[in-house]
Amino acid sequence: MKFFGKDLDQDRLFLELRAKYYLALWIASDIENFACAEDIKIGSLTKQRAYDQFLLAVDLTMEADDIKQFTKGDHKKCLNEISKHAKAMLELFNIDGLLKRTEKEDTFDSFTAVSDQNKNFYKAYKKFINEDCYENKIFLATSQFEVGFIETLNFLANMNESINPAQIAKQAKIQKEIFSKAEDFLALTLNSEKSYEVFVSEFEILAGRLKPSKANSGLKKYYLHQIVNSTATYIKTFKEMCFVGKLFHQNIEDDIEFLASTEFNFIFAQLDQYQALLTRYAIENCLMELKILQVDMPHIEIFSGRLIKDPVYEVIGQSFV
Repeated sequence: MKFFGKDLDQDRLFLELRAKYYLALWIASDIENFACAEDIKIGSLTKQRAYDQFLLAVDLTMEADDIKQFTKGDHKKCLNEISKHAKAMLELFNIDGLLKRTEKEDTFDSFTAVSDQNKNFYKAYKKFINEDCYENKIFLATSQFEVGFIETLNFLANMNESINPAQIAKQAKIQKEIFSKAEDFLALTLNSEKSYEVFVSEFEILAGRLKPSKANSGLKKYYLHQIVNSTATYIKTFKEMCFVGKLFHQNIEDDIEFLASTEFNFIFAQLDQYQALLTRYAIENCLMELKILQVDMPHIEIFSGRLIKDPVYEVIGQSFV
């Protein structure tokens, strides 16, 4: 963050509260992904656990708000924006509506609402973050991906037999480039030395509560290795998801008959799988940051993990949870 380095106690408190706000919104996103999944029958006990965990996300946000009063200056201004974003996302992922509705919500409307909220947040948040940090790069790639995905949903919704195949191929090529741009951006991010340097400097603040000792020196190296790998895994997975989006449109561009193939649905469904993975990694990253900060957290159940298909699922075509 641009304002780091002047007051380490405030910096560490900021990182703790940011991790709690982000954890809250990712918990809500996790439950939303799970509740909206196709071919999943959610039992009453699972519904109750999901409901209880959503309430935990609300509690985390309220707890962070209470502690936020002890921050000041840009730390507090920035946290105010993060708090507003977390609350807006919790409202979008309304737990009562998710678990009680009998019909699936319109994907376009729900995804567009989330995308708009992300844009509004980034607009307010970007003035506080270092442009070379991983978080900023991920935000930019996310914006690109969301544009591509919304365009894809529009593209599929408005497609009919009267549309010229050449026009379909042309539109597919345009959308392919959107996903390709996001993919290339994430590839550059993984190899950015500046981004890594910013990440390590923030980690030093994160690990500042570890008292100097030989044992803690080894623990610090372990934590750095773990959180670097975790962040890189998130970025690599996101990059692969962008590749799937690109491949989807590449196949349409190459052969219009792809739209009628079984592979069409398979590739499109892979985006849900990657979103489940990203959600899991994001929650694990937040928990890792809080662990390094020596903040005790209750057990967090990651529901998206159940959406990652295994060979048995592929055979029977349905999951019971």
